[in-house]
Amino acid sequence: MRSLALLLALSGIASAEAPESPYRLTWSFPDDDLSAIEIDRGDLSKSRFEGAFALARYLESLPKPKKAKKSAKPATAADLAPQRELRIEQLDGSGKSRTSLRYAAPLAEWRRRLGEAMVERLEDEFDAHLRMLLPRKNVPRPLGGPT
Repeated sequence: MRSLALLLALSGIASAEAPESPYRLTWSFPDDDLSAIEIDRGDLSKSRFEGAFALARYLESLPKPKKAKKSAKPATAADLAPQRELRIEQLDGSGKSRTSLRYAAPLAEWRRRLGEAMVERLEDEFDAHLRMLLPRKNVPRPLGGPT
């Protein structure tokens, strides 16, 4: 009886370690894994995509962006627009990354592709994440001043 209970407990642990989806989606600044936040079901619920697989399939169908060439021309407003990267990692059975694709675009383009509600939610979470990574420095108050 003990062995059956132990077996059931261990199988529950093993299934808990398996990834929920074969994809891991993250949102970040381009080429910055430190700032990345994971896109979860709550974020996807604000979109037209049923899940991570549907979003991955949609992004794969988009034309591949051309690599920017370095030029001596001054930067345009489009070049200075805030950029975000959506990274898709395909996971193996143990949850380790097998392949990774990165899609970077200006925020306005992401709003068009993913929808305003989803991008707004991602940006709110991203801002909160960045505030935790880079908190404001505590400014010392002068002695005898208001507290």
